Amino acid sequence: MMVVLCCTVLGAMAQNPSSNTFAFEGKTRQYLLYVPSIYQQSNEAVPLVVVLHGLGDNMNNMSQVGFHQIADTANFIVVTPQALPDPSPLIGMLGNAWNSGAAMFGITPNATLNDSGFLIALVDSIAAHYDIDPNRIYFTGFSMGGYMSNRMACEHSDRVAAIASVAGTIGTSLTCTPERPVHTLHFHGTADGTVAYSGNQSGMDAEELVQFWRDNNHCDTAAIHTALPNTNPSDGYTIDRYEYNNGIWGAQTKFYKTTGADHTWLGPNNDVYYTAEIWKFFSTHSLLQEPLGNPSTPTLHLPIAWRVYPNPANNTLYIELPEGATGTLRLMDMQTRQHYRTDLQGSSYHSIDISQLPAGIYVVQWQHDKGISCQTISVQ
Repeated sequence: MMVVLCCTVLGAMAQNPSSNTFAFEGKTRQYLLYVPSIYQQSNEAVPLVVVLHGLGDNMNNMSQVGFHQIADTANFIVVTPQALPDPSPLIGMLGNAWNSGAAMFGITPNATLNDSGFLIALVDSIAAHYDIDPNRIYFTGFSMGGYMSNRMACEHSDRVAAIASVAGTIGTSLTCTPERPVHTLHFHGTADGTVAYSGNQSGMDAEELVQFWRDNNHCDTAAIHTALPNTNPSDGYTIDRYEYNNGIWGAQTKFYKTTGADHTWLGPNNDVYYTAEIWKFFSTHSLLQEPLGNPSTPTLHLPIAWRVYPNPANNTLYIELPEGATGTLRLMDMQTRQHYRTDLQGSSYHSIDISQLPAGIYVVQWQHDKGISCQTISVQ
């Protein structure tokens, strides 16, 4: 059973968000909107972060996890919507619940409610009043809010640039068939007594979820594993990070396994501050687009051995291809802007001067006779 009356939240807001209502399919929905003061001074489109609470929780509590403070300097808009109680007496007594696909005792809360459509309509409504970058729309959530974030990626992969779920996976009553790759980030405590790390009754297990998105995104099957420094031994947690890179169009799947943690959102006094890590992940990822090239050519991550190094890189990028490689080599940023292109003539080694490129995430694309292979690199 997945019952969450409140989540662990940390941090005080510098200023309060505005409380608003939105009419959707005959129901009045509530949400909080936070627009940082620096947005008024900006002349560029900004990201939108949608933050979703857990079962039995509310928008006011969830709005305190710390995204507002980050938005004050990073210049993005935060919306924290509120779910509705299930109309049935048994499930309704648990409080506000998203139709996320997570089932309890074989029952899916608010199963007839179009929450997926509501959230997209809410995004569109905000975009009609503010200059929102359509390529930088992100969803994150805790517990049932994490389940709902995964549902948004499953059903709206053409709109959602990236998701980050904390202690929420893909629900048992949801058939997830994304049409496109989606950048995904997941956090889960091994001692979670509400949404079990393994043996989860309301949805996928934690590692099953990570494997699902890794496979959907066609990322490397082997992870880059990092045991993070235990900066606060007194909290009883240790954290391992797993990164699955080189997916279709540069997709990435990332996982933080928090050994010893229960059903909680870690804050700034822990080894990892989930809110800060989520924005760090979002800020380096945009909506995945089919790379430049022949649109009729299938874009696949093919098991052809080739190397791109160093990673991270700062002055020169080296590319080592198989002997006699042909096709086209490109270097693009996450908005698919092309910074380098060359037609291959059987040469195996290439170097690219990247000293003038802004820091960020880039995709090296090799288009060849069997399709397209991509690798993601970080420029510092």
